[in-house]
This record gives sequence, C-alpha cells and structure tokens, in this order.
Amino acid sequence: MRSGWPPEDDGPGWSAARRPLPERAPDPQVAEAQRREFFAQLHRWLRQGHAVHVFCNNDGERQRFQEIRDLDYFESSRGEDLKRLFQQAESLGVPIKRPERKDRLRTEDYRNKLWITRPRPEIDRVGSAWLIRKFIDPDAKFVFANTPSETPEAIPYDIFEVEFSHHGDCCTFETFIERFGIRDRAVHRLAELIHDADLEDDKFHRLEGFGVEQIFKGFAKLGLTDHEILSKGFECFDALYAQFKRS
Repeated sequence: MRSGWPPEDDGPGWSAARRPLPERAPDPQVAEAQRREFFAQLHRWLRQGHAVHVFCNNDGERQRFQEIRDLDYFESSRGEDLKRLFQQAESLGVPIKRPERKDRLRTEDYRNKLWITRPRPEIDRVGSAWLIRKFIDPDAKFVFANTPSETPEAIPYDIFEVEFSHHGDCCTFETFIERFGIRDRAVHRLAELIHDADLEDDKFHRLEGFGVEQIFKGFAKLGLTDHEILSKGFECFDALYAQFKRS
C-alpha cells in the first residue's frame, strides 16, 4: 500500500482532488452529481492504494465532504458509506485490531423489536435483516431512515457509529454473529461472502457475494421499495443458507 501523496503519476485523480468545490448548488440534481463524483473519486483512491494521508490529515477534504453533504438534499445513504471510507482511510497503515470482546447478548432481550437501517439496502443490510429475523428476533419489524433519531424507539444497525455496525474489519453481519454467539457453520459461510462483497478486501476469496450484491442493486433500479428488497433478499438468503447447510 503506497502511503505517499501525491500519486506517483500525478494523474487525473490529483487534478480532480485540487478542483475547487463550486458554490452551493441550487439544483438538487447538480448537488447529487457533485456528491457522486466526490464519492467515486475517494473510492478510486482507496482502491488504488494512494491518497490515504490526504484524507487522514487534511481537514480541507473533510470540509469538502461536509459541504457536499450539506448539498445533499436527499440525504442519500451513500453518505454513510463515505463516512466509512474516511474511517477506512484513517485505519490504513495501522495494524487491524479486533473489536474489544464484549459480553454475549441474549436473543431473549431482543424479541419483538423494531429495527432501523439505511434506505436502499444492499448485501450487508439485507443479510443482517435476514439474520435478525432467522436467529435473533423472529417477529422483527424493519424501518428505513438515514439517522436513528428519526425512529428513536428502533434498534439501529448498519448505521455509522452504532453498536450493530462495522467494527474493526468486521461487517455488520459479522458483528451480529459475534455479539449473539451464532455458531451455525452455514451462517459463517454466508458471512464470508457478505464480508467480501461489502468490504471488497478479498479476505475470504468469496467472489459469489458480488453477484448477490448486484441482484440487490438491480432490485433498487427496478423501483422496488426497501421492504420489497428485504422480502426478496430473504428468499435469496434462505436459498443460499439451504445450499450451504447441505454442502
């Protein structure tokens, strides 16, 4: 992983990083385009292994991100992903530490609950909802919002800086497994493909998760509601679980 900045080739990514952010855009579509461009650029930098120290140490880039968030009238859930990318950038070059081991949670204390996660669920959020319904809270109900404060009575998951979310190098699905002590081997196989598709770090070399992820993204493109995506996602994970149990 290269830690220097600017990149050795001083290519288009460098010039894009220095491009000044336009004044507040009155058009929400322009605001959305600015947010998407910045998110895509940051993701490319991280995947290529450079631009790390800019994001770790340059308050200007954080301010630029916040300005774009201020322009984001739709409060896109991608903003939460971008927060995590900043967090990921800060952790690069630092030895990964496993999350502090906490006491096991009792499923009996989490029955008949309302759970909240971000809209347009993809593989980690859908998989975690399936895990909740199948192993933790059989009567769980789900709502969608970008911040837990919108439904304070609900238990938040896969939202930035909440208990049931990414910790260390674990995705949310893995966090649930750890906190509730789920030992089912088929569930752990599901965790591997969800991890690789969500974090894109090839930790378990499970490429099939990327296909599952594309299906969930396709559901959103077809205009399915968040609850419809969950419903179809549950069928998908039921099938994967059944296959893994038999193989």
